[in-house]
Amino acid sequence: MFSWFSLVKNNRKSEAHAPLPIVGEIVRIEETGDGRSAAHSARLRSLPYRKILIDLILPNASNSGSESFPILRGTVQTSFVRGDALYVFDSKVIGSSRTGAVVLQRPSVVTRVQRRQYFRLQIESATTYRHLSLQDSDVQVGRILNLSGGGALLASSKPVLKASLISLRVPSGADGEHINVPARVLESIATGNGRARSYLLRTQFPVGQGFDEETRDSLIAYIFQSQRAALKARRRA
Repeated sequence: MFSWFSLVKNNRKSEAHAPLPIVGEIVRIEETGDGRSAAHSARLRSLPYRKILIDLILPNASNSGSESFPILRGTVQTSFVRGDALYVFDSKVIGSSRTGAVVLQRPSVVTRVQRRQYFRLQIESATTYRHLSLQDSDVQVGRILNLSGGGALLASSKPVLKASLISLRVPSGADGEHINVPARVLESIATGNGRARSYLLRTQFPVGQGFDEETRDSLIAYIFQSQRAALKARRRA
């Protein structure tokens, strides 16, 4: 069984040794306090003493300069990917403006999670998929049994040939918005008999075939948010 505590090394570190994003690096900012749940992309501007300066990035922003950025308050969660790890830390918002400039308190604790260990969320999520390898294919229904940044395990009532390319509907981002991503079928395993017969499809998201690092990070954000919510629920129980 997945155990958050078995994956996260939450050792206290001094500010001098805490891994932080570098100037120009893209990070993800999540608001989760006071019932709010919103995620924003941002670019790190500078790292002055005990502070982090970032600039929010509006999705699909035009060049008119008329867009207004949200005001961040309270504590936000910042995450960024580097190499084979995801780094996450909480920071208090010191200042925020409608121009998108945000000042965060520099954290003293940063959580590092191995990507290959972390990105495997056990879920039961209804989904749809369509064959990209076949012309005029119908939409099929199924269930996602687990999801990672590299692929998914899918249950379907119909078999799919190994190496087939499908378009799979998956949840993404901190809000769980569904998107369609390409998935390569690595294995199709028959289970049950008769009318109870079904198929487990082990899939991989092929980078460079309509699946990029930005899409992967969006899936990672959903997985992280789901694990964080599960952890909070266990603490309240």
